[in-house]
Amino acid sequence: MTEKLKILAIPSWYPTESNPGFGIFVKRHLIEISRFCEVHVLYFDFEKQLNANGSRYASRVTNGIHEHVVCVASSNGKLFSLYLIWYWYVRLVLFGPLGKHDIKHVHVPYHISVFLAPFLLLSRRPLVITEHWSGYFTEDGRFAKLSGLFRKTLKVVFKRANVVTAVSEALALALGKCLNTASKIKIIPNVVDLDIQVRNVEDIKPDNFLMIANFNNAEKNITGVIDAFAKFQLNHPKATLTIIGTGPDSDMVLFYSSEKCNESSVNMPGFVPPKELSRYFSIATCYILNSNFETFSISTLEALLHGVPVIATKCKGPESFVNSKNGILIDTGSVDQLLSAMELMSQTYMNYNPSDVRNSIPAQTIADTGESFYSIYSKLIIS
Repeated sequence: MTEKLKILAIPSWYPTESNPGFGIFVKRHLIEISRFCEVHVLYFDFEKQLNANGSRYASRVTNGIHEHVVCVASSNGKLFSLYLIWYWYVRLVLFGPLGKHDIKHVHVPYHISVFLAPFLLLSRRPLVITEHWSGYFTEDGRFAKLSGLFRKTLKVVFKRANVVTAVSEALALALGKCLNTASKIKIIPNVVDLDIQVRNVEDIKPDNFLMIANFNNAEKNITGVIDAFAKFQLNHPKATLTIIGTGPDSDMVLFYSSEKCNESSVNMPGFVPPKELSRYFSIATCYILNSNFETFSISTLEALLHGVPVIATKCKGPESFVNSKNGILIDTGSVDQLLSAMELMSQTYMNYNPSDVRNSIPAQTIADTGESFYSIYSKLIIS
C-alpha cells in the first residue's frame, strides 16, 4: 500500500472550543483532504494563553485530522507572542514531530504567513496557499490598510508559493490585482455537505425568513435585515426571522432587534452545529444573505442544496451560483430592495420547486475539494 502524503496545514483561522464557527470552512477543506492524505494542522491561537491541559501546546485527533494547537496570547506584548510562534514552530516543525511532511499548505496567509515568512521562504518543501479572506476586495479594503511591510511580505510569500487557490472567481480576480498572482490561481470552492436532502414542500412555513452569519455587522449587515424585517412585519404580523450565529456584535444585534421588532418574532439561537441546521432550512420561506462582501458563502449554497430559494446581495462570491432559477439578487446596502424581495418571496416562494432549486447550482461550485487538492499535491511531488 502506498504511504499517504503528509500535509502540514498552517491556518490563520481555525475552530476552537470558545469559537467553534471560526474558520469552520478551513476545517471542512482539511477534512476532505484527509480522505487522501495524512493531515496535520498547526494552529496558533491568539485568544488563549494556555490550553485545557495547562500547557501552551496540545495535540489531538478530530475528524481524522491531527491538530496541534499552540496558545500564543501573552500579557508581555506582541513581540513576545511572535517569539512564541517562532519558538514552537522550530520545536514542532524543524526539530519535532511535524518535520517529516511532504507539503506545506497555508490557509488564509494573513496573518500567519507574515509571522512565519522566514521559515516559509527558506523551506524546500512545496508550498500551497489557499485564500478565503475578503480583505482583498475594494469594498472591504483591509489589505490596502495593512502596513507597507506586511503587504510586501505577503507578496513575497505568494510569489514563493508553488500553487495558489481561491474559493471563488471573484476572490481570484481581487487577489490578482493586489498581488499580481493571477497566472497561478486555481479555483477550488468551499466544501458543502452533498449528503444534504432536499426538503419537503409540506414543511415550509410562510413568511419564515432565515439568516446564518458571523455576527460582524460591518461585513454581514445584519441590522439591515432587521430594518427590512421590521417594515415587512407591518403588513405581515405573523412573520418570523431566525438569525443563527455568534460573533463580536452579538449583543449589539440582539439589542437592535429588540428595539426594532416584536421580540417574539425574531429568534437568535446562537451557534448551531452544522448537522442541526437542516431543521431550520426545512421550514424557511427563503434564506437571506445581506453581506456587503463575501468570498463564497457556504450557508447560501447549503440553502440551495436544501432546495430553499435565496435573497442575496451582489456581494461577489455568491453571484457565481445565485440566479433567477433559485432566488433574487439585490444591491448591497439597500433596505428597500431587500424589503421588496421579501414581499415578492412571500407571494412566490411556492413557485420554487426544491429539486429545481438544487439542480440550478452550477456543477463547478460543488466540485470534489479533497480530490482537487490531492491532484495538486501529487503533481508537486512528482515534479
